[in-house]
Amino acid sequence: MTVHDCRTVVLGGSSGIGLAVAELLVAEEGVDLHVMGPTAEDAERVRSLLGAAAAAHTIDLLVRSPPGRRDRSSLATRPPRQHSRPT
Repeated sequence: MTVHDCRTVVLGGSSGIGLAVAELLVAEEGVDLHVMGPTAEDAERVRSLLGAAAAAHTIDLLVRSPPGRRDRSSLATRPPRQHSRPT
């Protein structure tokens, strides 16, 4: 697979597997790499690790209820969807 001349977004790219993927992608020529992490400190650390070849952004991917809402349920607590299997 080639990622030449592609915009690539790595969610959770500030640590673990996401950071490892970002490190591999930053080595590819012509990749427009955007790495997402949860805090400004993470974004700054990614910028220092990957250099100018990658843009680091802050994004909070946790699902939260809107302010004032009493129901604190989130996607993580909902029952799994039923999927049909091919026959």
